[in-house]
Amino acid sequence: DTQLHHLQVKTMVMWVKQDQNHSWRHFKGLVRKIPGVQIEFVNTPTSTKEYVRNCYERISDSIMVPIIEFISGEKFGSIEKKVLKGKELITQSTIGDTVVEVCNINFEDDLAPEEIEQILAKPNPEASAVKLFENMGMRYGFEEVYRAEENHTHKLHRAVSDVLRALPTLSPDVLAKNLDILPSLEIWKALPRGHEDMLVSPRYFPGRQVLIKTRDLEDFDNETKSLEAGITKIGKISEVDDKSVVVSMDPFENYGKEISLDVKKKDIITLNNPHIFHKEHNGKLSLEDGIHCDYKNKLVKAKMVEICLCLAPLVDKLDFRETDCLEMQKEAI
Repeated sequence: DTQLHHLQVKTMVMWVKQDQNHSWRHFKGLVRKIPGVQIEFVNTPTSTKEYVRNCYERISDSIMVPIIEFISGEKFGSIEKKVLKGKELITQSTIGDTVVEVCNINFEDDLAPEEIEQILAKPNPEASAVKLFENMGMRYGFEEVYRAEENHTHKLHRAVSDVLRALPTLSPDVLAKNLDILPSLEIWKALPRGHEDMLVSPRYFPGRQVLIKTRDLEDFDNETKSLEAGITKIGKISEVDDKSVVVSMDPFENYGKEISLDVKKKDIITLNNPHIFHKEHNGKLSLEDGIHCDYKNKLVKAKMVEICLCLAPLVDKLDFRETDCLEMQKEAI
């Protein structure tokens, strides 16, 4: 028997119809034990007719859209959210009333491509490009900006292409070496408060949840068995030293048994440290399924700046020294 019927969280199961190793016929009974479960099926290209090496590129929408709708509770694409606001300045009208002035740039009426080129030719072109890109996003929406970059006949193509070319490269390497680049380009007002304290704080500490591996329930009672392979389980750290970590397992997952494991720290690091992607000789990161990411690409640079701009309101409120910092980080994710 299982404990699936005890689940109290909103659950969605996504299944690939063509999966020959995990037949829906064998697993549907288990899935339907989950109260209120939402089931989504994904169709993949057939291996004989439609197969391409990077098939995820062809079916990514059918995978990601249901997930986004499930998490957000909103129909994807039905409402375009305005994620950025123009900067507001408190000033006074001609008769002395207090008013809020929203700063924006009207690209269609005010700035020709030649004028944008002149702005980008001035000192610190990356900061100028960020401001221009931010205002383009507020006026037209970022998706339209990206369409203009890819469509050479779009009326905004020349202006957008110039701006995106001048944007800074915000790769993981760049941000790891110099996170101050974000305030210096005025993408963020400042780094989060308590940032330095966070950098020197331990990664693994009592109370943190971690992933570990074990082959089966009886492994918990056998200290000689390796935990390097097998079933991945979630536990909570109760003690930490230089070479090992004591992890308390969730009794709910282990038939009510109170279990603690002494796990080698290297095993904890393997499953819980940040993933390091392979870097190719040309600087691109090699991701899964043959997908590559070039942070110097214009659209990738733009997307990274957009992400940082969207995070700016949360970063402004984030303080790593406060108890609510974890919830705010989850909101950012």
